[in-house]
Amino acid sequence: MQYNTQRQYYYNPKQLKLPLDFEILIPFDSEVRTFDEILRRIDLSKCLITTKDLRGRRGYNLYQMLKLVLFCHSIKKRSLREMAETASNDVRLMWLTDECKPSHQAIKDFIDRYLKVSIEKIFIDINKFLIMEENINSDIVYIDGTKIESKANKYTFVWKGSVGKFITKLYVKITNKLNELNERYQVEGICFDVYEEYNIEYLSKVKDFIISEIEKSDISFTNGKGTRKTALQRDYEAISEYLTKLTEYNEHLRIMGDSRNSYSKTDHDATFMRMKDDHMMNNQLKPGYNVQIGVSDEYILHVDVKQERNDYKTMIPFLEGFKINYGYLPTYPVMDAGYGGLTNYRYLKNNGLKLFQKYTMYAKDTKDKKRMKDQYHSHNLIIKDEYSQD
Repeated sequence: MQYNTQRQYYYNPKQLKLPLDFEILIPFDSEVRTFDEILRRIDLSKCLITTKDLRGRRGYNLYQMLKLVLFCHSIKKRSLREMAETASNDVRLMWLTDECKPSHQAIKDFIDRYLKVSIEKIFIDINKFLIMEENINSDIVYIDGTKIESKANKYTFVWKGSVGKFITKLYVKITNKLNELNERYQVEGICFDVYEEYNIEYLSKVKDFIISEIEKSDISFTNGKGTRKTALQRDYEAISEYLTKLTEYNEHLRIMGDSRNSYSKTDHDATFMRMKDDHMMNNQLKPGYNVQIGVSDEYILHVDVKQERNDYKTMIPFLEGFKINYGYLPTYPVMDAGYGGLTNYRYLKNNGLKLFQKYTMYAKDTKDKKRMKDQYHSHNLIIKDEYSQD
């Protein structure tokens, strides 16, 4: 029996195929369809500077560029080059932006020139739309925090305690040097005031005086082996070194501020805090941030990033930020025992919010039978009337 086989001698696997429309290639349940539907129903004009500039060539569509930037952020493509590469290779972005393929420089120009508000504001507008569309019960918000490690090197730490010790020792050195200068110039009636602490302006005046004395004496500085420095040169070098160190220490304290005790040299906003133990059970101090997230009906409604090492001090700023964004406070803010405390309880009561936060010793006070039956425990002591006969 003979079989007639049909062969295509001009077949090319790279030839053009149907369909030509990306619409058919995107699954019906793809996240990009939901993303596009939401953005179509939100007024994006208030996020953009739409003033037309007639000079030069016609640029990319601003709304398509905004969709590109927002969707790339949602799929964790945050660098400009990653955005440009994704726009050229990802079918979802091609469908979303009508095959808009800008370069990384064009994306940067769009963000710098045409984006009016931050992405956080757009995030809030999307949430307000979802609250109305999905009937989200925003009166109940579940709040919790997590620590995220910074990209900074863990050996770039600066501690406020160490800076305080160094600056105290520096004040002593400055005092000794000023006493030495006072002994030398007491014949001329020149005296420098001695304090417990010194500032940059005062040391700068002392340095200017020494420079003027050097110019009067017409002294040339000497360095190297076998040379002897004059007293004025040694004074000038010492005061210059103290001034440099004092400026450095003051800058460290300025960056840290009053609310934290450490920071990283390569990421000034990161604070050194204890993270969760790794797989080797190593408990280390690492630079990081305390990220607070508020969730309602499985939707993230509010996010806040803090430098605090514990959750207790983050509750009030988090709720105040929620109020600024949405215009009201959630009636039932639900949190764990890390947020419980007198200051937070007083804030909740003053604002008419419900207490759904345990305190640190709540488990022991309610489950430890020995502790509950202890007659000398503060919870079991009864305050009697002073006129009672018992």
